[in-house]
Amino acid sequence: MHAILPDLLRVANANARRMGWSREFYALKDRLLREYGQKQEACDIQHIADTCYTCYGSGKIDPPRVGAYAEKCYHCYGTGIYQHRYVLLERWQLGPLTFHANPVRLSTPQASTISGFIEHPGVEYDDSMRAFFCLAALYDPPLALRLAKTRRYKYGCEWWPGRELLRPSKPEPAAAA
Repeated sequence: MHAILPDLLRVANANARRMGWSREFYALKDRLLREYGQKQEACDIQHIADTCYTCYGSGKIDPPRVGAYAEKCYHCYGTGIYQHRYVLLERWQLGPLTFHANPVRLSTPQASTISGFIEHPGVEYDDSMRAFFCLAALYDPPLALRLAKTRRYKYGCEWWPGRELLRPSKPEPAAAA
């Protein structure tokens, strides 16, 4: 294990939900935690209250029908919350840091230890994407190549030493005969 692995994983994990590559990131994170981390006995239960997208959390239909008073939202029944989710998260120790992984959705409400999404303040999105690229380059080179070749992934390619390998080679001009 590289000494920098826990810190890279922490920085990349900070904005993982916002990444266009979140599925690939979480698969890499789970693999790294299984290979290099230690599973802890304790687990956490996360409660997520999803805001209703119809009324944007207000509980009322806006604008109401012509001539009617503001009506309760028909998706959330006026609560502003579309659904409650309870997720069981395993705890993993990687170096000095603790991570959550392998979420399992619970079918019945439970007493939760985490309310809402886990926030990681102080980490910029660009830093998270660069850390993800470094993790991929170190532990999953084919993923790093896929990241570098796509247009929507702009991070890392400008400073990555192997960037010349990704550029299409220009054909040599034909010699005039």
